[in-house]
Amino acid sequence: YRKRWGAFWSLIKEDRLLYGLIASYIALCWLATASIGESDRFSVLVYPVATLRITVLMAASFFVGYGFYVMIVLRPPRPIKRLLGDVKTWLHSGDAVRGLPLLVCFTWFFSAFSSFKSLIPAFQPFSWDPQWITIDKILHGGIQPWELLQEGLGFPWLTWLLNLVYNLWFVIMFAVFFWQLFRRAGDQVRAQFLVSFVLCWAVIGSLMAALFSSVGPCFVGRMSSELGRDYVGLFAYLNDVSEMYPLWALATQEKVWGYY
Repeated sequence: YRKRWGAFWSLIKEDRLLYGLIASYIALCWLATASIGESDRFSVLVYPVATLRITVLMAASFFVGYGFYVMIVLRPPRPIKRLLGDVKTWLHSGDAVRGLPLLVCFTWFFSAFSSFKSLIPAFQPFSWDPQWITIDKILHGGIQPWELLQEGLGFPWLTWLLNLVYNLWFVIMFAVFFWQLFRRAGDQVRAQFLVSFVLCWAVIGSLMAALFSSVGPCFVGRMSSELGRDYVGLFAYLNDVSEMYPLWALATQEKVWGYY
């Protein structure tokens, strides 16, 4: 028992930097929300059920994908036995043991991120849209970037395809995340990826999002008709396309606006 516990603890200590970053982020978010009297709206239990579902989905996907790899590439005499044996070996390895506790902590991390992000207007009112709109115009010859792209990309079928690709970020991100979280080799690469992953969400998605608080083109017209005039044509086009092809981004925007 002591030997197993010692081995488990040594694996946990390998990720102490990650645990420290996640704990520090959660603590800072809670302190920030408490400082403005909004700690009751902060929670680290937003995503446990969603994480469980994603974990099951990813596990099934990796199992099926690796099964095809075994059957098509490795082609052993007894592929099912080989597949089940490899899975059993991995489950008894330190990689699985090391990844599961960290996955639980990442569930708390994502929950803290969402809680904090929803409270950004309480810290910093949305005020940076005028500056971003001006910078966009300066960088693109006095017009908005979407106007430059519209001539080449303004076709309904292509807009739908771009929307499809855009929505794939969620699947790709979590596929790579789970791959690195439970990878069997290359610990240095794993550590670099996961530390960078945490810092991207914390520094860019939380700190910079709060410092440069803005609603962006999706919602600026709902906050100010004057600021939104540069995007009237864009959303008129997108709404027309959605009559022919489903644009899931528009539905997501409505949900986000409803939460706000």
